[in-house]
Amino acid sequence: MKIYENININELQLLGKGTQGSVYKIDDKKFIKLFR
Repeated sequence: MKIYENININELQLLGKGTQGSVYKIDDKKFIKLFR
């Protein structure tokens, strides 16, 4: 698994928010979920 460093969340596209956290799009195939 590749580790992404120095990702600025403010520059990523927000796909959705829920009770557990937010999901952001890194590229066409990769997404990241930030838990609260």
